[in-house]
Parts: sequence; C-alpha cells; structure tokens
Amino acid sequence: MNNGKMIVSNKRVKTFLCIGICITLLGLTGCAKEATATMNTTVTVDTQAAETGTLELSGTYVGTISDAETVVVVPQVSGKVENVYVSVGDTVTSGELLCKFDDTSARFNVSNAQSSYSSALAGYSSATAKYSQSGEGNTTANPDSSKTKTNTLLEDQLRLAEDNYNDMKTLFDIGAASQSEVDDAYNNLISVQANIKSAEAGIESAEASVQAAKNSIDSAEYQLSLYSVTSPISGTVEAVNVTANNSFAAGNDAFIISNSQTKTVTFYVTDTVLPVLQNGQSVTVTNGSKNYIGSISEIGIAVDVSTGLFKVKATIENAMDLPNGIDVELQTISYAAKDSILVPCDAVYFDNGDAYIFVAEDGKAVKTEISVSLYDKDVIVVESGLHEGQEIITGWSASLKDGAVIKIAGIDENIDNDSTQGEE
Repeated sequence: MNNGKMIVSNKRVKTFLCIGICITLLGLTGCAKEATATMNTTVTVDTQAAETGTLELSGTYVGTISDAETVVVVPQVSGKVENVYVSVGDTVTSGELLCKFDDTSARFNVSNAQSSYSSALAGYSSATAKYSQSGEGNTTANPDSSKTKTNTLLEDQLRLAEDNYNDMKTLFDIGAASQSEVDDAYNNLISVQANIKSAEAGIESAEASVQAAKNSIDSAEYQLSLYSVTSPISGTVEAVNVTANNSFAAGNDAFIISNSQTKTVTFYVTDTVLPVLQNGQSVTVTNGSKNYIGSISEIGIAVDVSTGLFKVKATIENAMDLPNGIDVELQTISYAAKDSILVPCDAVYFDNGDAYIFVAEDGKAVKTEISVSLYDKDVIVVESGLHEGQEIITGWSASLKDGAVIKIAGIDENIDNDSTQGEE
C-alpha cells in the first residue's frame, strides 16, 4: 500500500512540474515578443520621385494710368489729294485707307521699271544662249534658276579644241604634223577659252542688270504705296487737315488718330524681375473692385534715374473708365524657375538656415543637403543636391534620422503581409 501511494505521489509531482514548465515557457515567449516589438525601430514613410517642372510667382506693383495712345499721320509725298475717306469722329481700324493722292506719275514709274525688267530678262536670255544644251537651240533663260553648264556648246568647243591641240602635239612628236599646225591648234584653244570667259562675264553682267531692274520695281511700287495714306492704329479720328482736290505738302500733319479704347499703365521693377518679363505677357490691373486684363507692351533697357528701377509699360484694352493719372494695383509673373526640380515643402527641413531632405536608398533614410530658391505654399525649387527620379521621403516623423531603416507605406507593408500569410 505504501508503495502504491508513493507511486501516485510521484505521478502528481511530475504533472505539476510539466504544468509549471509550460507556464514558464509561455511567459518567456510573451516576453520575447514584447522585447522584439520594443526594439523594432523601422520607420514607415511615404515617398515620391523627384520631378522637374516650372514654378511661376506673381508680383504686385503700383502702376499709373496714362493717356490713350495717339498718333499723328504725316504723308511722305506731296501732291493733289484725290479723295478723303474719313471725317472727324469716325472710328477706323489699323491699315484702313484715310486718303489718296494723285498717283499718276508713280504708276508711270512702276510701268517703266517693269519694262526695264523685261529688257533685262531679254538680255540675260541672250547672254545665256551660248550655254544652251547642244542641239536644243536657245531656251528661255531665268536668272533665278541654276544654270546647267554640262554639255554646253562652248564646252563642247573647248573639249574639241583641247583634243585637237593634244593630237597635233602628238603628231608633231612623230613628224606627222608641222609646227604651224600645232600653233594654229593652240591659238584656236586660246580663242575658245577667251569666248567662254567673255560669255561668263556677259551672264554675270546680265544677272546684275536683272537684279537692279527688280530693285527698281520694288522701289517704284513702294513709292506708289505712299500715295495711299492708311491708319497705323485702330481708334477714333480726332483731326483731318486734308481736303479733296487740294494740294498737300509732305511732312505736314494730315490726321490725328487716338485709341480711346486703350490705356497705358506704367510701373517699375528691379533688375532681378526684369529678365522674367516679356512683351505680350499678361497683366491684371485692379482699381477698386474691378479688374482689367492687359499685356506688357514696352520693357525699359536702362535704369530710370528718378527711381533706380526699370520702367515697364502695359496696354489695357476696354479701359475707358480709368481716369488718367490714377494709381492702380498691377499683378504679373515676376519670378520663374523653368525645368527645375520641384519637391513638396513638407519634405524639406532646415538646420541653421541650411536645407536638407531625406532620400530613400536601399531601405534606409539618407540625409541629403540641398540648395533651394523659389517656393510657394505647396512646392519648393531645388537648385542643387537632388536629381530627377530620386525617391524623396515626404511627411515628418520624430524617428526619421540619417540611416534609419524605413518601410515605404503601401509597398513594403504589402510585401510583409504576403510573407506572413505564406508562413501561416
């Protein structure tokens, strides 16, 4: 009986020992997991590739409204005025005919110039006749087309003369030709060469005559155009000083045209802004609650002595209600960085004024110093230190340091999940 009890007691002891060991192992396993979780320093981050783009920033200036554009039309010819086509108060467009002078003499000059051109073409045709293709006769010459001198009559003659001269020398060497025959062949060759040079000189002279005749036509036609006086701008006729069937002398004011729909705003910029501005660049002018759209029409190239800045003018359409002399607010693009690397502002850090970012490389965060310039509320221009395509870490984390192990959100997490599911 005692032995039996002892056996029962030993079994119970063993059972209790097994239970205790299991509990201990479970506790150790839990501690190990907690320790692993506590020691895990991987930082989950968002990244994006560095890309190039353009950042443009607008500047605000004070501009002054000036008088509408006004031009004085001064004829360049004298003579009898045949017709006047406008009156004071009329609205005209740029290029519209205002008046016309008697152009009989000018038309006669154009006709003479055209006749001279025809004569020059005939002379050119005659000069090039010797260069017509063999057996085809004379063709119509055109100084504007390239001349084909291959297989021409004169060149055929030159080849025959050269061959004849060489043959005579060969015959003379064997005693089959006399010295006089050789001399005759040589003289014939010299004569043909002289004819070719003369013909070429004649062609060059004829070409010069044709060009001079063309220039005369252009000049005569230009002079003819001056007898029709047109408006240089669109606007309103303010004054008319010519009358039909009366003479008018060149150099006097014939018409005054003003563009009442257009105003000019003048503003001043620094030398750093000046290179960004371009003729035709859009501007927005604000007066009270009303905006006006215009475009830059004049950019100064010298410093204004009174301001130390560069004067810029812009033209504003449909601004009749803007009084002359008032100051207005003007906005236009003043700063621009083209084809530059742009990164989100929240990806850039500063330390004592020095800028840096973190770049994702081989699963780690790499602190990278950069130089920056323009910026707005969203992006900043990186001038150096970063290349297009590099993965930059966006957003902020207290654990983000140089060399920190990183996990890219949405990418590395999916890989970890796939690995866990595979182990299960």
